[in-house]
Amino acid sequence: MHTPETGEAFPVADPDGNSLDDGLRGVVALWCLRILVHLGGFDGFLDQRIFRTDSVLKATGLAKRELRDAAPAEAARILRARLAEVEASAPQIEGPLAENLAYAAEVLGLSATDQRILAFAAVIDVDEGLDDAGDTLGHKLTQERFVKSLAVILGAPVAEIQESLAPSGILVASRLCDVCPDSERMAGMLRLLPGFGHALRTPHAVPGELFAHYLRPAGDCHLTPQDFPHLEDDLRLLEMQLFRAVGLGEKGCNVLLYGLSGTGKTQLARALAAAIGAELFEVRAEGGGHDRYGAPRTAGERLHPEARLDAYQLSQRLLARRHGALILFDEIEDVFPAGLRGLLNRSHPPKAWLSDLLESNPVPAIWVSNSIWQLDPAVVRRFTLVVEMGNPTRAVRLRLLRDALAESDVREAWVAQMAENPHLSPALIAKAGRFTEEFHMDTAEELEAALERILGNSLQAMGLPRRSRLAGRALTRYRLDCLNPDQDLRGIADGLGRTGRGRLCLYGPPGTGKTAFAEHVARTLDRPLHVRRASDLLSKWLGETEQHIAAMFRAAEQEQAVLLLDEADGFLRERAGAHHAWEVTQVNELLTQMEDFEGVFIAATNLMETLDAAALRRFDLKVRFDYLAPAQAARLFEQVLTEQGSTQPLDDLTRERLSRLDRLTPGDFAAVIRRFAITAAPWTPEALLAALRAEHQGKPGAVRRPIGFATSA
Repeated sequence: MHTPETGEAFPVADPDGNSLDDGLRGVVALWCLRILVHLGGFDGFLDQRIFRTDSVLKATGLAKRELRDAAPAEAARILRARLAEVEASAPQIEGPLAENLAYAAEVLGLSATDQRILAFAAVIDVDEGLDDAGDTLGHKLTQERFVKSLAVILGAPVAEIQESLAPSGILVASRLCDVCPDSERMAGMLRLLPGFGHALRTPHAVPGELFAHYLRPAGDCHLTPQDFPHLEDDLRLLEMQLFRAVGLGEKGCNVLLYGLSGTGKTQLARALAAAIGAELFEVRAEGGGHDRYGAPRTAGERLHPEARLDAYQLSQRLLARRHGALILFDEIEDVFPAGLRGLLNRSHPPKAWLSDLLESNPVPAIWVSNSIWQLDPAVVRRFTLVVEMGNPTRAVRLRLLRDALAESDVREAWVAQMAENPHLSPALIAKAGRFTEEFHMDTAEELEAALERILGNSLQAMGLPRRSRLAGRALTRYRLDCLNPDQDLRGIADGLGRTGRGRLCLYGPPGTGKTAFAEHVARTLDRPLHVRRASDLLSKWLGETEQHIAAMFRAAEQEQAVLLLDEADGFLRERAGAHHAWEVTQVNELLTQMEDFEGVFIAATNLMETLDAAALRRFDLKVRFDYLAPAQAARLFEQVLTEQGSTQPLDDLTRERLSRLDRLTPGDFAAVIRRFAITAAPWTPEALLAALRAEHQGKPGAVRRPIGFATSA
């Protein structure tokens, strides 16, 4: 069995778009004469407005001088004689139209009458003589009269014409052709799929090019299902369902993938097809082909939404007998609204049409959309599986960036920093790769700056942050051994990686690394980190804070993110001391959401003593983060100096003075690094120690230096 092949759908048409193959002249003459003689078009033909056009005469092969002075009876005799002459020659459809009809009949199972109807529709679309001959029947043609007239013109029984044009007939069910009763003109009664008339009249190097404007083999896939670990559970179901449907030829299998643009939905569809060994064909959305008159469409021009829906139905028919086929219907958000509004104009009842479209399709299909808000729930529930897609995990983003920028001069540290942005989609990463292929920069810094601007502008236009909130925050290398908790942080992170869920309360003085540990957990689990504070959630409107809390957990669960609630004391305060009922309801809502949350929830607070006792019992672990021990402060001190390019060693006197600062935190070191970047202070052990001492003295309970001189620090 033949199937659509790759390649341009239609060759370029003749400039006038109206030329016909010589092999069709006899058939056109036959059709015109049958209209004039058998359908009473003779009276209209004698009308001077028609007569003067000469188009009908040319189509029938008669000279104008033969009928100029003839009486009506004589003119009628001449027409009947010409009809008998043409019928005796038994003209047949020849040339490209005949070849294309034969191929269409083979792949779709068209009857002889189906083929004649398609041929008539393809010719009357562009032939002026046949069009004008049809107009001799008047401009008030009813659908019933049209069917009977078409039977006479094509020499077929009325019952066969009715069967071919019925909603269940192949022509209408495949959307190749439909009846438009509102036209009331012979030429307008038959509506071909846009561009199909030109495709039928055009020779093709490969037979499958007849349908290549509507369906094509999907492109190569650069990813595998393993590149979507954030969808692991859904992927297992998708592979099982599609493998079964494709292998057994089950009807009514439809998968809907939706999510923000650029999240890799199309790539996932291709990866799924490759994983199950299916042959994926894509319903075309734009570009190529010609309109009904043969004029070439602009490259990239989108097909009308209803034409795309028709192309999908045609694809189902074309591939119905091809084992192992799978259809990709991309960018459907612009199709269903128009398709649903157009239901009343179709020859199918709405419910039956929807049922056939989404419940009886012979070929499994993957539907892809950026948004589903406009889809009626009645449509959504008919899909076998519905999966929302978010952006890939950091590990996948990092690999995609490395692959896309492999031939460029960008630095690995910059790539790692860019991978932190959870909004960096595969589409944007591919854009960065194309830029490096097309443009050259003198230095790595210039290239990185250009890429940051390109990607940042795109993210900003999409309403997303230009950079990750974590990008640039790591002012020094993160080290678990430079935190001072009362429990094993490495073991906790590993345990969360095994279970995938947990509720942690991190408490202790500011700057001791609570937020940094939450970021470390997110990296370890290769999940995005959602950070929320009281200011993000609190509302002056009654009940709205509770809604914000619920939305916070819902968003984290949908994106499989680690959720960090900073300043948690703003919500989990002791309920016994509440002055208002809404304070209690906010705590209750947070506790309820915590218990139902299937991911990793981390609450961080500097005020452990204010938390509600019942709330604390709901945490799996409560971890205290304390000030740095002297050995930890010394390690961090040396690390910062080394990272900033200082070669001076940490001597014993400086180490001893540093040990007296017993309330230092990693946050103090970060504050000093930022200060030095502004003041351009020299990176020496003495300068760093002095700056840390200044940070230390401002803390409650810190030992302050006396006013005056001292012999030692």
